[in-house]
Amino acid sequence: MTVTIGRADGNVAIIEEPLSVRAFEVAQALNESESDNSNSESESESDSNSISDPGPVLVLALAGIVAAERDLSAHTDAFDIEATDIDSTPGIGVPTTDLADGLAHTTLVHAPFSGDLEAATEVLSDIVPDSATPDLDEHGRVVASMLALSVVREAKTRASETIDRAVCPYGVAEVGGTTQLPFATLAGYADVLDALARSWPGIGLALALGHDCYEAALDGWREHARAAHTAIHNADISRYRGLVVADITETTSESGTIGTVARLVRDYRSQEPVVLAIADDAVAGTAVERERDVTAALTEAVAAVDEKASATGRGRYAYAQSAITTRKDAFVDAFREAI
Repeated sequence: MTVTIGRADGNVAIIEEPLSVRAFEVAQALNESESDNSNSESESESDSNSISDPGPVLVLALAGIVAAERDLSAHTDAFDIEATDIDSTPGIGVPTTDLADGLAHTTLVHAPFSGDLEAATEVLSDIVPDSATPDLDEHGRVVASMLALSVVREAKTRASETIDRAVCPYGVAEVGGTTQLPFATLAGYADVLDALARSWPGIGLALALGHDCYEAALDGWREHARAAHTAIHNADISRYRGLVVADITETTSESGTIGTVARLVRDYRSQEPVVLAIADDAVAGTAVERERDVTAALTEAVAAVDEKASATGRGRYAYAQSAITTRKDAFVDAFREAI
């Protein structure tokens, strides 16, 4: 029997809920089983070590839900906490308290100043002129308003809906009476985890396991963000009926960013239901509707230009490793026909 996680091609597939929810449930069950079988620990010690207690594992699981582009409040019952325990006060979902750093490098949104620290600093100086260093707690709400206004100007895009991910930072201060976030906000933590999973998985794993690698994690997040945002700013974006294609073959050599590029173009630059991102050695497709699977269409399109390549579906995205730069037009035509 084959069990697949995040893919639908196994005998048993875990795809209907954020993977961190299932991972937390499995870890909790294993922890309880270990506690039941241990005679060396007292009942109080077992309770205090329960994985359901608020702590790094809980926060990691919650961040995983945010990274999976899901509604956090819809899954709190899996952790024995109330939706009201999650602080959704408007602000900016960034991992650092430095707002300029956060605005420039967050990949939860794509704005005119995204990827450019100097531009983000200049924008902040215009709206918070009396503060040399805008603070997340003090200025988060006014900056959130500015950010929302700066991205909803693109007509007929989904920005007015998707901006919620960037301006709802989330906090868990009330859970267990203590804050155990490794970064400034839960949404910022999720953003770092997603960036590292795509470009620096080794650092991402170390971070998830609780190692003290926060500065390395932030450096990886910044590098990933700069590459993704720069690629979008310089992308050759074409619109077809039902499809937007972002050609980033001339803008980046970092293939790990292609999923981020596809997501941000879908949410902030596209007026169509499906987005295709094309890099030098990889392609990625995604749809506005979560239930719409573009894996079959991408498989068919890639096969039309590269018989050795195939596509893999992961969540609401489909990926293929293929150098199709010399046959981009044929590939796009095949994909359009397939969808």
